[in-house]
Amino acid sequence: MSIKSQDVWKVNVGQPYYINVPRFSMLAADLNVPLNEFEELSGKGRLKDLGIELHKLILSFRSIVNRIKPKTLSFRNLQFDDIKHGLLIEFNDRFNSKNSRKLRESQYDHDREPHLWKVYEDYKVIMTMNPKWVTTETAISSLSRNAEFAGLCLVKQIDSEQKIVYATPLFIGIPRDLDFFEAFRGY
Repeated sequence: MSIKSQDVWKVNVGQPYYINVPRFSMLAADLNVPLNEFEELSGKGRLKDLGIELHKLILSFRSIVNRIKPKTLSFRNLQFDDIKHGLLIEFNDRFNSKNSRKLRESQYDHDREPHLWKVYEDYKVIMTMNPKWVTTETAISSLSRNAEFAGLCLVKQIDSEQKIVYATPLFIGIPRDLDFFEAFRGY
């Protein structure tokens, strides 16, 4: 799939495990979408500490995604030799987890970043995660094992020699087709 064949992201995430509020806010700001919904959440610490307030963030996210309609590519159909910095990539696949114990800690250690990874063709995709943006204790447990994940990420660096793509996840969760709550939502 070439870069010219981007499609509007069809949100493929059921339950959210990870919401990168700063990166998502930057994307919305680039597209001139106001983020008034996030103001009351600033300075609250980790997402998992929000408790019942987390629902406001999730509803705001869904509302903003519907307004901005980000154009994305998919790792499954991407020609990695054509990949560029700054691309939005949607994913729905099985990923491996590394350094996931760090998700439980309140401090972020750049040398031992928790991340999800997967090899596509010859390229390894690495998505680092900041523990601050994990939504719940259950999400920590889910992100700590090799499992199916869906979401949206931003390509931040490409190492062509090592064949590694570094990406920042904006949103990670359980794929909709695996989310047993989807039946209750009537989608």
